[in-house]
Amino acid sequence: MSWLAKLRGLFAKKQPATETPEPPPVAIETAPMRAGHAVAEARFDDALVALRNARDSADEGHVLDAILLSLPEEPPHTRGWDELVLLIADVLVARGDRARACEQLRRAHSTAAKILRADLLCDGTDGPATPEELDLALKLLSDALRDDIDAPGARERWERLRVRLGRGAESVVASFGATLLVDGPALPFTLVREVARGGSGVVYQARSAIGAIERTVALKLAHQRSTARAFLAHEARIAVRFRGAGVVPIYDVDPEEGWLAMAWAGGGSLRARLRAGGPLGHARWLRRLVETLADIHRDGWVHGDLKPANVLFDDDGDVWLGDFALARTVGEPATPGSAGYVSPERLGGAPYDPRDDVFALGKILAELPGTDASLQALAADCLASASERPATASDALARMR
Repeated sequence: MSWLAKLRGLFAKKQPATETPEPPPVAIETAPMRAGHAVAEARFDDALVALRNARDSADEGHVLDAILLSLPEEPPHTRGWDELVLLIADVLVARGDRARACEQLRRAHSTAAKILRADLLCDGTDGPATPEELDLALKLLSDALRDDIDAPGARERWERLRVRLGRGAESVVASFGATLLVDGPALPFTLVREVARGGSGVVYQARSAIGAIERTVALKLAHQRSTARAFLAHEARIAVRFRGAGVVPIYDVDPEEGWLAMAWAGGGSLRARLRAGGPLGHARWLRRLVETLADIHRDGWVHGDLKPANVLFDDDGDVWLGDFALARTVGEPATPGSAGYVSPERLGGAPYDPRDDVFALGKILAELPGTDASLQALAADCLASASERPATASDALARMR
């Protein structure tokens, strides 16, 4: 039997009425509850392993299609099922099919699935988000908070979306097309424009005046002061801990008032450069980025949110790694990350591991245009299964050499 046939046989399928059906395999609906769950978990685990092993290979599309065709019509309430659906959604997002990813997430029951689906809806599954998509995203986040009030990132997303829909204007005002804190003292900055937005805050280009000297800064404002203190202090503390040539410099922070001032990345982000097209000069900055990541891993930390938007460039083209809000020590419980750059293990609930950052690095390498064969091979290594992936960025750096 071929591997494709085996995949299709993982799950019970209804036979067409014109055929004489063979005795069906044991299914959740007909077996005792405990035995049914065990059978389902085994099938979903097999599919999970098959899809993980096929990631970013020539077989990825075939394996994905086989699994999608074989999924049961009635979604079961099992751990393995939700892990499989999250991985399917991650693969679809990486393949640029956000609408299909969102549709698959409807079949999952976990809090992480609801949050990821809400993120996709807020970005819009086919162009700018529609009012209907935003309303559904708000409901999903409300459900996630009801299921787990401490779900990482859920409350910040819920509060931000309420403001976006005009249902929380009593705590914010609109300025430059974004939400700002208004219940504290006046900011010691002049805002110029919004440049980025995430689950916990908004980043602006701003001007800071110290006497007669004026400088441009990147200013992160928390969506809510009530939740700002812990995450802003954490982000500043970690960025300062790893300060050096490859980490965005931190100028000042006021967790009580909900802001963090950083050096302005005049050269933009890698995300912006990828969108603009053209040569990126990998040789100049890529090694520095991996070296910075290796320093973080050697100290027992994981960045946790490596993606093109957090790879920044100064005016001279030197690279900075930014946004340490999700950085955690190795072994800490998993938190949601950015769709498309989260490792399959973390999607499945595994604790923080340097391999999570290595996987995200592989994703970035795969997006770089015009890479040579050695970098393409490194990207494949970084996107391999956890057992075959470089254990840390130091191992990836050694392979670069």
